[in-house]
Amino acid sequence: MYIVAIAWIYVTLLMALTETSFVAGAATFFFYGLFPLAILLWLLGTPERRRRQRRAAAEAEASAATKPPTGDQASGRDPDQRSHPSAVGTPPVGPESSAVGEGAEAAAVDPGDACRPESAPGQQV
Repeated sequence: MYIVAIAWIYVTLLMALTETSFVAGAATFFFYGLFPLAILLWLLGTPERRRRQRRAAAEAEASAATKPPTGDQASGRDPDQRSHPSAVGTPPVGPESSAVGEGAEAAAVDPGDACRPESAPGQQV
């Protein structure tokens, strides 16, 4: 397959050298030679790429099957019963949830604005 590709590159290179200007020669080489050849080689190489992917997946599966389980996998416990903490950002539930806002700074620049009631829709401020 590669001998045909090398021969085609040679032919298109000679075609490009016979062009009257450098731009025409470069366009001939790229659009008659490299670009179509790259697409052709990619299409013809697809079965081999698939075989390599399948072979790599089979090897990975075989190595995973022979490796002994470690950590929580070895204990056989349910993922929810493991000793790791809950997800980050999960709000606390229970008496500690009321203590979350204690000691936090006021969001308003003027402390008087924090106590002021919200204006109704359409009401001027």
